[in-house]
Amino acid sequence: MIIAFLRDDTQGAVTVTLDCVDDPAVIGKPPSAHGFPCCTAVVDYPGKGYRSLFGWVQLVRSTDNSSAGAAFDMDPF
Repeated sequence: MIIAFLRDDTQGAVTVTLDCVDDPAVIGKPPSAHGFPCCTAVVDYPGKGYRSLFGWVQLVRSTDNSSAGAAFDMDPF
């Protein structure tokens, strides 16, 4: 998926891919993660210096969070 955006009149894009984990060690996971999904997002933006800084907070909903899956929480990296 490619998500185009405009910031300070400059065009950018976020390219998101979803793959199946073939080698869990490559992504820092144990062998039991084989076959799990792995999402990668890459920001392409020609800004320089402070205009090139971006960040995001990933929210997840899972049964092991404080609400037992009823609400989204910040992803505990």
